[in-house]
Amino acid sequence: MYPLSCCIIVKNEASRLPSALKSLSPLCEQIVVVDTGSEDDTVQVAQDMGAEVSSFEWNDSFSCARNRSLREARNPWILYVDADDRIPEDSLRGIAKLKEIPPETAFAFVVQSTKDGVTGISAAQIRMFPNAPGIEFRYRVHEQIRPALMEAGIPIVFKDITIVHTGYTDQDAIAAKQKRNIRLLGKDLLDYPDDGFLHYLAGMAWLDLKKHARAKKEFLKGWELSVAHPDKHHVALGAALESAELALKEEPVQPSEVMAWLEKAEALEKDYPRCLYLRGRLAYENNDMNGSLKSLNRLMDCQTPDLLLPVNIDMLKTVGAALMSQIYIKTGRPEDAICILDRIERILNKAL
Repeated sequence: MYPLSCCIIVKNEASRLPSALKSLSPLCEQIVVVDTGSEDDTVQVAQDMGAEVSSFEWNDSFSCARNRSLREARNPWILYVDADDRIPEDSLRGIAKLKEIPPETAFAFVVQSTKDGVTGISAAQIRMFPNAPGIEFRYRVHEQIRPALMEAGIPIVFKDITIVHTGYTDQDAIAAKQKRNIRLLGKDLLDYPDDGFLHYLAGMAWLDLKKHARAKKEFLKGWELSVAHPDKHHVALGAALESAELALKEEPVQPSEVMAWLEKAEALEKDYPRCLYLRGRLAYENNDMNGSLKSLNRLMDCQTPDLLLPVNIDMLKTVGAALMSQIYIKTGRPEDAICILDRIERILNKAL
């Protein structure tokens, strides 16, 4: 068994920190908490619960704060979490088993951003990795450990272990966060203008702010800078999918542009769930009901992919099933409409 250090950065998390630390204490031989300027009792709460606490003067960089926490870690394995993360019991057991493995591999887990267990998105995030020289986070916001791991030749393995992130909030809060992110991404883009991932992130931020033309421009740049690099194909895939969806939202819909982007995405990842859903939507827009059903039926059989992209497979299947039911009703097949809605209800009940 190889001991593990858990690293957390916090600000004003006195109310949420106790439950997080209580669940982590049996798993972690060391808990490092780096406070970035709390004005509540966060520091005292962390100390009272046995965490090793240090202060960090905020400098507009989440990576700098994260890296400070890594420098405090003493054990061969590192797990990083947020104060508003919740790790289910079976996930804690899964992580404990990973501690038996020599620290030579990094692990990506499923991080589900949600408040109710259904809505929100899921994405693979690298959360556990070796404590090794040179392994540090990069970027001021949406900080990433992946580039350092790849440069060090440390393999990344996906594990079906779930962390629930409860910071998913309302649209006003998301808009405020994305305005901050745009500012920080702008600083990073001055340093790394040819980083496709940063352009993709900027596109997602502009998309949340309903600035579609600006988002489209950033996705195109993200695609161009990433598609030729095998280690960045997930970025290119994300940019292509967002571009296809934007073309579907235009008035009128731009079928040729949607199809062009879908074909680019499928060349990178065949039968990716969002590709199947968007193909189904496009066929429906073109009044090709059989073609739409063909794609959507394939979507119903998809599993959650392990790419480092946000997706909620259950919600994707739900909206796909709703579209299928419309098609069945339009084409005089009400019994099939009921069957597909019953199927998706079972999926959602299982998720809950």
